[in-house]
Amino acid sequence: SIFSLRILGGSKGKFVVRPSPTPCRYPDENVKFYGIPMGAQDVRIYIYNTAGELVRELEPGTDVWDGRTKQGLMAASGVYIYLVKTSSHGQSKGKMYIVW
Repeated sequence: SIFSLRILGGSKGKFVVRPSPTPCRYPDENVKFYGIPMGAQDVRIYIYNTAGELVRELEPGTDVWDGRTKQGLMAASGVYIYLVKTSSHGQSKGKMYIVW
């Protein structure tokens, strides 16, 4: 089964998403994004490397990153930037660290 943990309330542009665990140790763990507002519409999660290159865009409704790039390859260990955009609540961003 698939589930998603969401928070109640929050006005547009006023929510904080936290990845867990961080640092994440792949392949034993996956990054889960917590704090996406309940009822948020058109949720999109983008993962960038520190050079600003898009590494992965998660499928709509998905809040777990398996550490793979958009080509299906394992992403390198290091710092990544995430951006969560919604059409109803604005956006949230932050950094996370993954280790292979």
